[in-house]
Amino acid sequence: MSYATAAQMLEWYGAKELVDTATPDDVMLIAPQLLRLTVEEGNRGSYEEAEVAAADLVLERLQGALEDASILMDAYLMRRYTVPFPAAEQTPLPRICGSIARFLLQDERATPEVKAAYERSLTWLGMVNEGKFMLSKDSGPQYENGQRPFAPESFKNF
Repeated sequence: MSYATAAQMLEWYGAKELVDTATPDDVMLIAPQLLRLTVEEGNRGSYEEAEVAAADLVLERLQGALEDASILMDAYLMRRYTVPFPAAEQTPLPRICGSIARFLLQDERATPEVKAAYERSLTWLGMVNEGKFMLSKDSGPQYENGQRPFAPESFKNF
């Protein structure tokens, strides 16, 4: 499960940027509209078979980057929360996931803006990991002074 979707990435960063960054070097560039149709499961009948195959590959790479970003995020979140975090859409997690996935897609071609957003995302995740920022007051285990208190009923099954 990814914390963000390909549709959200389209909304935040635009189809042109995603086509430019998610298309492998050995695959033809597709029209941004074709990526939009692919993500939205629209009618792609007016496109050539090779273009549709390329669009499917771009979407696969985009979804792979979102999955990789979510796995990285879970590594930070699991210290304090059950992962995947259940109410992610009510938190900054989708945007954080998008920033990380965007960086992963651009790789060594990342612009300073994308790299800075990635680094801010990791800093924020680090703050969540350390308990300096809570995703919600009712989610996850409660901590006191950085420690999780245990009640006798916590050991019932041991």
